[in-house]
Amino acid sequence: MIRVLVAPDSLKGSLSAAAVAAAIAAGVRRADPFAEVIERPMADGGEGALAILLEVWGGESVAVATVDPLGRPMEATYGRVNAAGVGGSGGTAVVEFAAAGGLPLVGDAPDPVAADSWGTGLLLRHALEHGAEKLVVCLGGSASTDGGAGILRALGVRLLDAAGAELAPGGGTLVDLDRVDLGGLMDAARRARWTLACDVTNP
Repeated sequence: MIRVLVAPDSLKGSLSAAAVAAAIAAGVRRADPFAEVIERPMADGGEGALAILLEVWGGESVAVATVDPLGRPMEATYGRVNAAGVGGSGGTAVVEFAAAGGLPLVGDAPDPVAADSWGTGLLLRHALEHGAEKLVVCLGGSASTDGGAGILRALGVRLLDAAGAELAPGGGTLVDLDRVDLGGLMDAARRARWTLACDVTNP
C-alpha cells in the first residue's frame, strides 16, 4: 500500500490550505483507492496560518470589530491558546496579519501605498487588553507597505513629521517620518513577549 503525505500551503486568494489538501487527497484516492492519504495543511505565516496553529496548539478564535487595509469596517479573528510550552499565565495570542491586513481584503483594487496595518494593530491591542502575555504574529500576505506603522499607531505610538504633526495612515507618508514617540505605547505591549513568524530572512 502506498502512503501519501499531502502538505500544501494555501493558494493565495483562491483556496485555503485545508481545501487544497482535500482536493489533492481526493485526486490521489481516485487514482489509487487503496492508498493511505495523510492530509497536513501548512502555512508560511500568511493566510491560513491561524487556523493551522489553532489546530495544532488548540485554543479558541476571538472575533473583533476592526478595519481592513483601506479603513473599511470589518470583523476579523485572532486565536487565544494555552498549550503547554506555548502560553504563559495570561496565554498566547496568535494574530494572522492577513486576517485584517491581507491582499484578498482589497479585492481587485489594491493600493499598497495608501493601505495601512491599523486593523491588524486593533487585533493585537484587543489581545493585549484581554491579558495576552505572548504574541505570535504570523506575517505574510500583506496588502500594505507601511512597515507596521499602523500597528504601532494602534498600540499608542505616535509617528511624527519634522513639524511635530502625526503622519497620515499608509506607507506613502513614511517618507516624511522624522521621529517616533513611544511615550504612549501600551504597557502591556512593552511587557509582552513577541514572536514574528515568517518564512523568509529579513534584516
